[in-house]
Amino acid sequence: MDVFQEIIFSLLAYGSVLLSVCFFVMMCKWAKKKKGAAMAFGMLVQMFLPDPKVEQTIEMVVESKKEDKGEQESDESSTRPNKPDNVNNFPLN
Repeated sequence: MDVFQEIIFSLLAYGSVLLSVCFFVMMCKWAKKKKGAAMAFGMLVQMFLPDPKVEQTIEMVVESKKEDKGEQESDESSTRPNKPDNVNNFPLN
């Protein structure tokens, strides 16, 4: 009985590895064809698996937002004419 159990467990191990490889090959083919199921699976995997470079990614996003904000402010200040604050503060009677 022990030999039978060892054979079954080894077949289960190899079978699960083979099924995993087949599944990921199928997902790669679907992703190349841009099928929705592959995209959904990829999003789920991305949600639940940790990203090893999270801190670097966050820093890059923050820096790019600061650069974009600085460019927008400089563009607005160069295109907007300087006018005094009290130009349109006439009392309406």
